[in-house]
Amino acid sequence: MNSPLNPTPAESHAALTAIAAARAQAHADYQKLLAELDRAEAFHRARLDAPTARAS
Repeated sequence: MNSPLNPTPAESHAALTAIAAARAQAHADYQKLLAELDRAEAFHRARLDAPTARAS
């Protein structure tokens, strides 16, 4: 490595590849989290909308 302020073209390419991979992983993790939140929201909305059992 030359220096952080003067990387070689190969170092820049490697850094950009790593950044792209990290960005893709973060996006996938975010999408999974949103899906989990959607499922939790649907579950609780369904529970609130369901008729309640009443004691006789």
